[in-house]
Amino acid sequence: MSTIVEPLGALHRPDRTTTVRAPADPVQTDRLSGLLDLVFRSRMAAPVWLVVRVWLGYEWLSAGMEKLYAHGAASWFGHAPALAGFVHGADAAWANRAKAFGHPAVHYAWFLNFLHFVAGHGALFGPLVVFSEILIGVGLITGTCTRWAAIGAVALNLMYICGGSAGVNGVFLVAEVLLIGAWRVAGHFGGDGLIRNLRHGQLQYK
Repeated sequence: MSTIVEPLGALHRPDRTTTVRAPADPVQTDRLSGLLDLVFRSRMAAPVWLVVRVWLGYEWLSAGMEKLYAHGAASWFGHAPALAGFVHGADAAWANRAKAFGHPAVHYAWFLNFLHFVAGHGALFGPLVVFSEILIGVGLITGTCTRWAAIGAVALNLMYICGGSAGVNGVFLVAEVLLIGAWRVAGHFGGDGLIRNLRHGQLQYK
């Protein structure tokens, strides 16, 4: 008795499709790189950053000088009642956060605790804020230590925003971040450019 064995057919394997990503267009990549170089590294953009820098510096210097000569409840010296008022405003925003429909002006309890610490040492932090704003303004207007002045400005803007004071702080923050990105040329027409040229033994800009 013979057994009939059917031949085994070829095993069917599902097709495996491999997705091949198209390589990035080198032309578009070069254009983007060239645009970034033009905006953030080229001296051709230095006049634009000069305008942004001087505008921001004037705003910071004006705010600092206003705090410097303020009196009474607006004073930032001594017990710094103005600083205490800022913290009280943050307390009120936190207390009423349930009425803000999920968008309270003060979001973080830990930052509120930090502000209480700052208010408790107002004799130190009040003048620190005032002179920080003045130095930031001078640094930006003169183009001296531009990157560090912009970093200090970002820190203060973040503190004001997290403390519930929005206003123009968001606009300032964007401009300052861009200045940090353009630190190579932002101070070209200013102290940074002069120092750079003196280091290279050049007294005039090229």
